[in-house]
Amino acid sequence: MKKSTIRHSGFSLVEILVVLSIIIVLAGILLPTITRMKDGAAATTCAANIRQCVVMGNLFASEQNGCLPRLHIQNSMMRSHTGKDPLPENDRIVNNANVSWWPDQLTTYAEGASYFSCPKVKGPATKGSGGAPSKRVALGIGINYPSMAPISGSSQDGDASFTRTRLSSVPDQSKVVWFTDAAAEVTGEWKKRADLPNSGSCFIRGHTNDGVCAIGRHGGKMNVGFVDGHVELVNPNQINWGTRDTTKSYVGYTTF
Repeated sequence: MKKSTIRHSGFSLVEILVVLSIIIVLAGILLPTITRMKDGAAATTCAANIRQCVVMGNLFASEQNGCLPRLHIQNSMMRSHTGKDPLPENDRIVNNANVSWWPDQLTTYAEGASYFSCPKVKGPATKGSGGAPSKRVALGIGINYPSMAPISGSSQDGDASFTRTRLSSVPDQSKVVWFTDAAAEVTGEWKKRADLPNSGSCFIRGHTNDGVCAIGRHGGKMNVGFVDGHVELVNPNQINWGTRDTTKSYVGYTTF
């Protein structure tokens, strides 16, 4: 009687090394593509959020005789400016005990708080600048202060801070910046700026470009929501900051 022979099959070491080499090569090819896709998706979501902010700003103006939302409103002035009472501090998107910032002036026009954030900013904006921290929201979308959003009654900012900006008074609405990518605790020229952890902001200073976040956000570019409602991904060098510069494509600061 013959004995049966059992042959054990398997991969040789060479075959395993070849497969691993192929996997490594494919990963090296695919990872940059996946990263670009994720960054592109984040930029698209950010642009959609900024577009929604513009829509909410217009809805606010339609109920306020054409007046635009301020950077922030003192609690005592909230009802006279918006017809609504200020939310309790802990219920606000921006947790400030004394004033209601623009996201909390517009929150009645949106479901949830995600519209005020850029998905590239991770973690709540606990280091939000200018008294604008958030315990639960990343923020990272800023309103253009003071051109488009003066504050309510500040002796520090002078008489102009008591004047409300009206939509009808804004010139070149397809060029004037209303909302854009923003981060706090950034220094130096815009080329050197990058997001820091927990530093999403809800405003920029259009007259100096402080708070604008470009590098590290969307491939060196920033999403911008203009007064006429459209949103573009632009290079910050295309925007004039500080004074009206007719050689630039867009207006970050102007007086009207």
